[in-house]
Amino acid sequence: MTTPSKIIPSNFLFRFRFLCRRWDAPSPRAVDPETLDASFRIPLWSFIPKSEARLERQTQQPVETVGRDEQLAETFDFRIGWSPDGLILTVVVAGKDGQPFWQRSALNSADSLRICLDTRDMNDMHRGTRFCYKFVFFPLIGESARSARPLALWTPINRAREVPAGVDVESFVMASRRRNDGYSFTAFIPGSSLNGYDPGFFDRFGLHFTLSDSPRGAFTLQHAAPLPFEDDPSLWSSFVMTGAKDS
Repeated sequence: MTTPSKIIPSNFLFRFRFLCRRWDAPSPRAVDPETLDASFRIPLWSFIPKSEARLERQTQQPVETVGRDEQLAETFDFRIGWSPDGLILTVVVAGKDGQPFWQRSALNSADSLRICLDTRDMNDMHRGTRFCYKFVFFPLIGESARSARPLALWTPINRAREVPAGVDVESFVMASRRRNDGYSFTAFIPGSSLNGYDPGFFDRFGLHFTLSDSPRGAFTLQHAAPLPFEDDPSLWSSFVMTGAKDS
């Protein structure tokens, strides 16, 4: 008797909705590498070990992810907040044996944070619209600690029905810091750069993230390839901006 192949991962059977707290700051134009504290933490995510990710690419069959537990929680933290001026996110990565990896000739292997964002949280759309964005952040580039700096790229979504106007990532406010065993990184994305961002009118957005960690694997909000999580907005999780319509 042949064991049937696994078609979908177990966490694909659930749709997640998270609360996104308001972040108030005198000026969103100045951020620290750990601007958001632990109260902005997203309490649920998964981990795909590098060996499992390699098997997944070879077989084109999803593998089970490892859920967030106490040990993993000490190695990765994703935090997000909203303000009338835009969205802000912070990641803290610990437990690394070496420094973050980055080479211009090997961007797919670099330590990076990929953010997929839908400012209108249209759960029934399988293809990107003018409200959908994909950003890639490289927290630390440069050969030395002194020259290291963050870098942001905007990239089109595959098979999108509509493409938003190109985003000027130079308007993003970013900061990063090397740690003894990892790094911390914060990025502020101005609402003026995002088509449809209007918390007083629409207080939800869709989001998916994947943080690639060069020696260990990937931390992801849900699952990853071969499911098209980065290109299908209906697979992104919903975030509700608390108090947005009251502001």
